[in-house]
Amino acid sequence: MESSLRSNLLISKYNPNDKFNNLLLISAQLEAIHKLNLVHGDLHNGNILCNGFNSVNISDLGLCRPVNQPHINNNIYGVLPYMAPEVLRGKPYTKAADIYSFGMIMWEMTSGIPVFHNVPHDLNLSLNICRGIRPEIIEGMMPEYVELMKRCWDNDPEKRPTAEELEQIFFEWDRKYPTEENKEKRISIPENEPEITYHPKTYYKSRKIDYSAKINEILQSETLADCIITEEEAAAQEFSDYEEN
Repeated sequence: MESSLRSNLLISKYNPNDKFNNLLLISAQLEAIHKLNLVHGDLHNGNILCNGFNSVNISDLGLCRPVNQPHINNNIYGVLPYMAPEVLRGKPYTKAADIYSFGMIMWEMTSGIPVFHNVPHDLNLSLNICRGIRPEIIEGMMPEYVELMKRCWDNDPEKRPTAEELEQIFFEWDRKYPTEENKEKRISIPENEPEITYHPKTYYKSRKIDYSAKINEILQSETLADCIITEEEAAAQEFSDYEEN
């Protein structure tokens, strides 16, 4: 029976090799979209359908669009925890923004829980994402996996890998760490697994996000504050430099 990745995250947590095959399939499909010079524009765990542990498909192409197409009427839509910082600040959606979302899915497939499930999906979270706040690294993650995940969610879009590179990496990892297909050897979710507690102000469906103007205003004021030096501080620094010389 087909269901979303969101409802299958715990299966991946207890059968860790599943993620390599799943992420290979997701990256290959994302690469196919990007080859057409399109972006998905709304990649998150609710838009990835699972039919068994080794069959996943990207769905819901309602926000799919040409690369760098401006937001229609300056309206930004998406699921906030998966949205790249530059998109939250109002910049056009790019292939690199899809890769940022992919990085969040990588984290979820190891943690077994939706990203930022315990905080409000509001202006403060948007600001923190733009400031570089990311989910806490789960203990025991494969170091190479962590490094790749961090590249995917880098604040600088230019430093993120391409979908093609991701597909190549996960192809190798899928061969090295094959999915356990023997149903008798697969691990079931323990009955005592704690139920995920969501903050009441989380939203995992696409909606209009209209924080960009406020985000830019606050971040620009923070940058300006970091650059301000009083006349006294400047004079003291000049005197210190003179003394050293």
